[in-house]
Amino acid sequence: SFFFIGSIQVNNNIFFNETDFYEETEMPDLSEFTQQIVSNAIGSNLIPYIPKDSVMKVRIMDNNNLIIEMEFHHTEDTLFFNLTNGSQEKTKSISYFNDKVLATSYTDARKGINYSSRLYGDTLRKSLLHNDERLITTNIIYDDGYISTISTFKRNPDTKKDDLKKTERFLYNENHQLFEKKYFNPRDKMTRMIQYYYKGDTLVQYNINQGTSVVLTVTNDYSSKDNSLLKTYYGSDFNYSRVHYFKESDDLNVEFEKSRKTEKRRYILKSDVNQRLSELEYRLIQPDSPITKTKKRWVFNYNAMGNLSSIKVINKKGNIKKHILLEYSFLRP
Repeated sequence: SFFFIGSIQVNNNIFFNETDFYEETEMPDLSEFTQQIVSNAIGSNLIPYIPKDSVMKVRIMDNNNLIIEMEFHHTEDTLFFNLTNGSQEKTKSISYFNDKVLATSYTDARKGINYSSRLYGDTLRKSLLHNDERLITTNIIYDDGYISTISTFKRNPDTKKDDLKKTERFLYNENHQLFEKKYFNPRDKMTRMIQYYYKGDTLVQYNINQGTSVVLTVTNDYSSKDNSLLKTYYGSDFNYSRVHYFKESDDLNVEFEKSRKTEKRRYILKSDVNQRLSELEYRLIQPDSPITKTKKRWVFNYNAMGNLSSIKVINKKGNIKKHILLEYSFLRP
C-alpha cells in the first residue's frame, strides 16, 4: 500500500483517518516512527500519473513472484483504487473525491476479517469491523469539517443489539485547534483525557490523563535553525524517553533514546534531475562515535510516464537482495 497514494496527499486530510490528524501516541516504536518520517520526506510522487480515460493496472513482482496487484480508475471525478496481495487473501479498496476519502474497505480471507468505512455527506463517517465473533460499529461525527464525536458500539450476540462501548469527544479553541480529547465509558463517565498546548500554530505539548493522574507528558521542541524536532516523553512509570529528529537538505537523522539505550539512524535521500527520489540509504550511527555503517540501500527507477518502475534493495555488503518490478497495463472501459 506504500505505492497507491500517487499524487494524493492524505496525511493532512481530516476525513481520512483521525489518528493521522491528531497526535495522541504514547512512546512510539522506533521502526514505526522512522518509517513515518521517511515516508513524509519521500512524499507521494512515486506514482504521479493516473489516467482518467482508462483503467491502470500495476503488478508488483519480486523475483517473478506476484506480491501486490493494484488497479486505478476514474468514474467522473471520483478515483477508485483497489489493492490485492499475491495470494489474493487480502484486499483493500479506497475511493477519493477531491480531497476526501469517500469509502474504504479491507478484507482478510484467512483471518475472516472484514472492514468498511463510508463518508455520508460532510457530517458522518460510519465504519464496520466484523469477523466470525464480533461486530464493531464506529460513528464519526463532523462539525464544520472537524471531528466532534466518535462513538463505538459492539454487537451483543444475545440481544443482537449494538451496545455502546465508548465515546470520544473533541473540543477546539477559537483557532480550530484541538485542545481537549475526552474518553467516556458507556455510563458517560470520563476515563481518559488528552490536553493539547500550542505556541501559535505549533503543537508544543500534550498530556495524557488517566483518571486524576497524568500518565504521560509529551513535549515538542522545534528549532528552525537546524530544522530539528526534539520530542520527549515523560511517563509515570519511567523517567523519560526521547526522539531527536532533524533534516538537513536530503539528510534525515533520528536519535532514539529509551530506557537509557540510544540508537541513532541516518537516512540519505538522493534525487534525479527531475527531482524524483532515486536512492534512499539507511545508515546506523554508533553511539558516541562518528562512525556510520550502511545497513541498506534502495534504488528507484521510473518509466516514461514518470511512474515508479523498479526498486533494487541492496544490503550492507553491496549485494542486490531484492529487485522489485512494477508492470503497468491499461484497459479502456
